[in-house]
Amino acid sequence: MASSANGSKLIAAVQYGRIYTSIDSGFSWTARQSDQLWISVSSSVDGSKLVAAVNGGQIYTSTDSGVSWAVRESDRNWMSVASSGDGSKLAAVAYGDQIYTSIDSGVTWTARDAARNWYGVAASADASRMVAIADGLQIYMSEASTTLGTGGSISGTSSDSIDLRYAGDGVFAVLSHQGSLTTQ
Repeated sequence: MASSANGSKLIAAVQYGRIYTSIDSGFSWTARQSDQLWISVSSSVDGSKLVAAVNGGQIYTSTDSGVSWAVRESDRNWMSVASSGDGSKLAAVAYGDQIYTSIDSGVTWTARDAARNWYGVAASADASRMVAIADGLQIYMSEASTTLGTGGSISGTSSDSIDLRYAGDGVFAVLSHQGSLTTQ
């Protein structure tokens, strides 16, 4: 699930289901797209630009708050997507694959870093800082959206998961987690 900054525009994805959007803070919802294994969604600050990923499928983008969608990038085991505040810069990670970034709202994508078992990705509002988490719960940080380095670790079991959002000044907020995680 993702939200515009003011909470009026929402997007929710149902695994083995559809994408749903709301323009009235969740009072009513409209079904979008077909049933697929939706794994992750992200939104621009104003909620107009959306990105969604299908695990084992493609990435989809919208520039009209989810009314229409464009198919982007190849079939991969996508795990997570992230958006800059204006929706122009996107990042996506695929399990057993690489990190992919876009600077044109998802029209074209560039592979970054080595293939790893990536689980999640988050970006700052201007996408100048990004963080990705890989199998073994190692965190990789980027200062300029292209160069990655180890910045810390989170330990847990292979069934644990965490969803992070960049809060600013090198701080990441935990949006949700599953299992028993410890940080270092």
